[in-house]
Amino acid sequence: MSGSINNCGRWRTDGRHKEPQQQQQLRLRRGSLQLPNCSHSLSLLLLVQLAVLSATLLTGANAAKKPPPPPLRKPPPSPPKAPPPPPPVVAAAPSIALILKGRLQYRTTKPGGKWMLASAVNIDVKYLLPGQPVDITTGQPIPAGRWISLTCFLPNSTATTCSNITNAMINQAALPVPSTDITLRVLVMVVNVSASTQCGSRAGANVTQVENAFLGPNGYADFFGNCSYGKMVFDRQALKVVPVAVNCSLPIAMCNEDAISMAAKQALPADIQIGSYSHFVFVLPANMAVTCGWVGLAELPGTQSWFTPDNLGIFSKGTVMQEMLHNFGLYHGWKDGLEYEDYSTAMGSGDSCPSAPELWRLGWATPLAQLNSSSFPRATYNTFNLPATYLGPTGVMIKIQPDWLDPLYTKNLYLALRMKAAGDRDLLDQFSGKFLTRSPTPSLSKSVGS
Repeated sequence: MSGSINNCGRWRTDGRHKEPQQQQQLRLRRGSLQLPNCSHSLSLLLLVQLAVLSATLLTGANAAKKPPPPPLRKPPPSPPKAPPPPPPVVAAAPSIALILKGRLQYRTTKPGGKWMLASAVNIDVKYLLPGQPVDITTGQPIPAGRWISLTCFLPNSTATTCSNITNAMINQAALPVPSTDITLRVLVMVVNVSASTQCGSRAGANVTQVENAFLGPNGYADFFGNCSYGKMVFDRQALKVVPVAVNCSLPIAMCNEDAISMAAKQALPADIQIGSYSHFVFVLPANMAVTCGWVGLAELPGTQSWFTPDNLGIFSKGTVMQEMLHNFGLYHGWKDGLEYEDYSTAMGSGDSCPSAPELWRLGWATPLAQLNSSSFPRATYNTFNLPATYLGPTGVMIKIQPDWLDPLYTKNLYLALRMKAAGDRDLLDQFSGKFLTRSPTPSLSKSVGS
């Protein structure tokens, strides 16, 4: 060992004197010897160092004399493990196979919508399907509006959500949904939810404000009348806005639209004759948009539509027109392959009249000319005086059928002039005074009214 040990409180390495500490001990845990912190004898300190050194040498010598341990033998291999027992057999949940007949409907929700079957026995009973049915005879998806039959698998006799469907087929071709010479007799139900043991209360929209949105100046009645050139109008005398109070239930709190509509109809006042109305609008209670995930929803085709009680729902003219026109078989507007992105039409994200192909599809307006390989030969020029669409309904668009591209011919094109006037009074400036080229939505075929 080298150096020195100075645990004495009286001495410091800088040579200055200090009073000793009251207590200080050095304890060596591996031996029984204990020394005081302060030693006044250098010989005693050397003895301790020599004792420690001697003990270390003896220990090393004794360790050197011990014979090496015998080599460890490898343990014998363990016997092979038995295979794990098979998992317990869990019986499959029982299911009921039910043959259903009814009308196929599409619910217009993002991103993929919902497919429903309205029972032919009771149209208020709707079955939720796992997807769009495929006809077993043709292998093609069945469009909305067809009368079909299929086998639905249900967990029990009261369920209405099919876990699987098979044997779908068209029983009756869909007749075109009339959308001209239509008088809408609309019943609007403003839903209030009362608290229950399952969930809390939710207030409904203001009934007077909802009524004014439909019947007030530049309201929805005027909007529909202007855009359709009088071919689809509201019966102002028949339109009724009524508050209904329903008890809260988990399906209602979770925004099951069918549960909401059924409860609202059952809560109607006795003097409301539901059979005297053609279409039914349900205004949801407050703070439902996040739960629902939409601001407007409708049957395509059908007679019902649902709205949130805000400026994006029931108080948006574009949302109300879009959902109610879904009832007549009209799909969303698209732009550059993106759904909802056509801001020139209420069927996209605008607050203006339907686009030219939508006007054609509804039967509200007719083209000035139809151009194809027969009527528009190669290397020829034609001049047209095309009025703005708000001046319709006759001759307000040019329909182009590029059959000269066959077999690449997949859709028609429509050319129309839009102006901020009449039903288009809220047309965005970027579209006003311009010729717009539009094509039918991807949901429509070139051979079906497009």
